[in-house]
Amino acid sequence: MSIEFSVMKGIMFFLLAFLLLPFLLEANPVRSEKKKMTFGLKGDFGHAGKRVNSNVSCFFISLRNAEGELVYNLEKFNLVKVNDQYISAGIELEVGHYYIEDFIVANHLEEGIYIAPKQGSEFAYLVSSPLPEQMVISGDDPQLKVMEVIPVHLQGADQFGYAYFSFQVAGEEKASADIYSYFPFTYGDLSDYGNNKAILKNHGAEFVAGHDGHRDSGLRLGGDDYLQFSNPVDYNSMKAFTIMGWMRPTKTSSGCIISKVTPNRDFVLQLFNDRLEFHFAHGGTYYRIYSGYVEKNKWTHFAAVWTGEKFAIYLDGVYSYELGNDTPGKAPLWSGGTMEIGRMSGGSYFEGDLDEIAIYATALSQAEVVKLYNKR
Repeated sequence: MSIEFSVMKGIMFFLLAFLLLPFLLEANPVRSEKKKMTFGLKGDFGHAGKRVNSNVSCFFISLRNAEGELVYNLEKFNLVKVNDQYISAGIELEVGHYYIEDFIVANHLEEGIYIAPKQGSEFAYLVSSPLPEQMVISGDDPQLKVMEVIPVHLQGADQFGYAYFSFQVAGEEKASADIYSYFPFTYGDLSDYGNNKAILKNHGAEFVAGHDGHRDSGLRLGGDDYLQFSNPVDYNSMKAFTIMGWMRPTKTSSGCIISKVTPNRDFVLQLFNDRLEFHFAHGGTYYRIYSGYVEKNKWTHFAAVWTGEKFAIYLDGVYSYELGNDTPGKAPLWSGGTMEIGRMSGGSYFEGDLDEIAIYATALSQAEVVKLYNKR
C-alpha cells in the first residue's frame, strides 16, 4: 500500500506541476539578455570621405527585429561630439539580429541634413552598406555602430529610396524643379545637387571655410584656378535663368565668376571695374548691365536674373542695377561650348572665395532672392 501510495503521490505532484507551469512562467518570465548599442558618425566617413558638419544634433531611426516586428519607427536619439566623432548614448536592445530601415541625421531644428540611402536607390552606390542593413547585438560590450550617410541637400526622397520625406529638409526652399545645378561645395564635394547632375573638373581650386564659416564648404580660387563643366550643352534649353551664389573677392577690378562662351557668349557674370557685370553677346555686340560697387574681402550674396526680356542683379537681396541696358530686346543664342567657374576664355580669372553656386532655369523674383539670402 505504501508503494502504491507513493507512486500515486508522485503522479499527482507531476500533474500539479504541469498544470501550474504556465502560471509560474507568466509570473516569472524568462528575461532576454539586453546590451547597449551606441550609434556613431565618424569624423571622415560616407560620401567620398567627407566631413560631418557641426550642425549635427540628433538622428531618427527605424529598426525591426529578426521576427519582423517594428522596434523603433523614426525614433529620435541625440548625438554628442566626442573628439572627432558624433555618438549617441547607449541604446538598450535585446541580444539578437536587427535591420536598420531608416536613418536620418538632423540639426537642432530637427531638419534632415544627412540620410542613409537604401538599396536600389540612385545614391546607394555612395555607401558600402545601403539600407536595410543588418545589425547584430551580441554579448560583447561595448558595441558601436558607425553609420554611413550622405548630405540630403536638394534631392528628392525617391533618389535615396524613401517613399517620401517625413521630415523637413534643411534649406529645402532651394529645392525646385527649375534648379538646373547647385554646387554647395560642402565638405570638399564638387557634386551637382541640382537636376542637371553636371560634372565639374577642378583645375587648382582649394576648399576653405564657406560663407557660413563651416570648414571645407567654400571654394578658393587663387588667380589661375578654375572649374570646367563637362556638359555645357545641357544648359541650352533655358529660356529664362538665375545665377546665384556667394562671393568674397580679394580683387574686384576683374574676375569671372561663371561663363558660358565660344563661339558666342550665352552668359558671363564677372567683376569689372569694382562692379558685378552680367552680359551675353551676339558676335561682337554685347548686351549688359552693371551692379553697384562690390566690396573686397567680404562675403556678398549675388543673384543675376535673365527673365527672357530683362536683366536684373541683386546684391545681398537688394536690387542693384546701376549701368547698362536692362531691356536689350535680344536673347542669348545658346551656342557657347565652354562653361567654367572662375574664368572666361582662358583668362579673366576670379580671385577670392565662392560658395553655393546655383543655376535656376527660371527668373527668380526679388522676394524669392531675398528669402534665399535670408537663409544664410
